[in-house]
Amino acid sequence: WKVIGEEASDKVKRDCHVIWVDKSFANDKRFVSIQPWQRINHFPGMTNICRKVRLAQSLELMKKKFPREYSFFPTTYVLPLHLAAFRSLFPNGQSMSTFIIKPDGSAQGKGIFLTKRIEDVENLST
Repeated sequence: WKVIGEEASDKVKRDCHVIWVDKSFANDKRFVSIQPWQRINHFPGMTNICRKVRLAQSLELMKKKFPREYSFFPTTYVLPLHLAAFRSLFPNGQSMSTFIIKPDGSAQGKGIFLTKRIEDVENLST
C-alpha cells in the first residue's frame, strides 16, 4: 500500500485502487472519472442516508408509498418539526414508553439518551 496525497499528479491519482475522501464528495471531479476497479468511501447524496433527519424523512416518504415494505422501522419524530405530535405522546408530561433521542449532527453515540419525560426533550431547545 502507498498513501497518495492531494499534491500527487493527476495520473498517480487516477491509478489508485482506493480513494479516501474526508470531505463532501458531491462536486469532486474524481467521481465522474472513477474506474470500475476503483473503490471510494463516499458517494454523492450519501448525506441523505447518513444524517438522521434526512434518513428519517426518506424512510417516512417511502413508507407512505410502500407501507408493507417499509414497516420495519419505528415511528420517527423529527424535532422540532413534529414536536406537537411528539408532545401528545406524553400525557401529564410522562409516557409509559421509552423514547430514544438522537441529535442529528452528532456521531459515535454522542448526545443520545433515553427518556420517558417530555421535559427532557423540551429542555434541549433552551
